[in-house]
Amino acid sequence: MKERVTGILSGEHGQSRKPRSTVPAPYIGTFHSLGARILRSECRTFGRDPNFVIFDDHDSFDLIKKAAKVVLAPKSPPALFAQKISALKNLDRSAAEAGLDAKKKEELGRIFDLY
Repeated sequence: MKERVTGILSGEHGQSRKPRSTVPAPYIGTFHSLGARILRSECRTFGRDPNFVIFDDHDSFDLIKKAAKVVLAPKSPPALFAQKISALKNLDRSAAEAGLDAKKKEELGRIFDLY
């Protein structure tokens, strides 16, 4: 795939001889790998370390369950915290702004900090 795209970009597509120009090989990857590559190359602009980890839903939920155990919130379902944390992140809000009673809000804040 990379060779075909390089051939098209160099104007040598469909020709059997070697390309005349030296076109740098393009990055070929999935949408998510391209996004991660861009984030890693530009993250210092936003004060972030490029050695970050991207969690999938399962990893994220496991981390929330572990944080809930540390906070000692055994009666509260981790799914509640996962849903609230996701909603707060999407709205760029803090745990204090969650629509929960005082105890749950405190638990959520502590779990969010650990998360």
